[in-house]
Amino acid sequence: MKITKQQLRKIIREEKARDIPIYLYSDEELLREGLFDFLGKMWGKLKGTMQKGLDKAVSSVKGAYQDALKDIDKSKLDPKKPDTFKDLALKMGSIDNKGLSSIIEALDEAAEVESWADLSDADQERSMGLWSAVGTLQVMVKTWDEYVTEVSLDVAEGNPETPAEAAEWIDSMLGEVIEVWEWLQKNVKADHVEKSAKSIGDSAKSVRNYLGAIAKVIKADAEEQQNEWIDLKYRVAGIIQEVVEEEEINPYGTDNYSYFDEDEMQDLVGHT
Repeated sequence: MKITKQQLRKIIREEKARDIPIYLYSDEELLREGLFDFLGKMWGKLKGTMQKGLDKAVSSVKGAYQDALKDIDKSKLDPKKPDTFKDLALKMGSIDNKGLSSIIEALDEAAEVESWADLSDADQERSMGLWSAVGTLQVMVKTWDEYVTEVSLDVAEGNPETPAEAAEWIDSMLGEVIEVWEWLQKNVKADHVEKSAKSIGDSAKSVRNYLGAIAKVIKADAEEQQNEWIDLKYRVAGIIQEVVEEEEINPYGTDNYSYFDEDEMQDLVGHT
């Protein structure tokens, strides 16, 4: 974990402002505090990357779905007459499979992120795959929600704000897509529906395998960052306490420059 002088100053201000000494906080409280610091830091780095990935995916995928379904008349789709969904299922089967293939490629890229905590420029580019997957699924689920009203889909509002939330969001929306295909498979008797449902089910398993691996790395990085951040706060709080005690002994500050110790400052700045 690397820390800048600006971040170190922030920690010093926070520790000086504490009403209760840090050693009186429970481990759970400090871990929660460390998590907020971690998420705040990550969100700042990922905000631009996330929007770029989302916008690119939504723009590309939305156009593909619109082109594929331009000849489908929604007014003629009747849940009481499942055969009216055959043409829709044929076109959606093709485009959904392409969409899931692109999601797998995007998550394959995101799985190469070396650290979700200290994102390098290269890792930020790789992480964009996670947000690209979010954008693709957004279009996919909203399209199904528009055409198949018989299945009540839980279309998530807003965008996930952290990598962990994105992984959970993708898994949840993937479940909605599978639910639609299960309905089609049950009600629309056609070979292409069976084939598409099976293919999409297999792709969904691959997506979830990637999500599991990515979520595991994110969790490990978050826990490591929390513990290092807390350890650093303890060290800073200890230095502040030493300074306070010395100033109480010698209120005029004569020969008391311990808090300007360059060696100790250097030991904290750039701490890994």
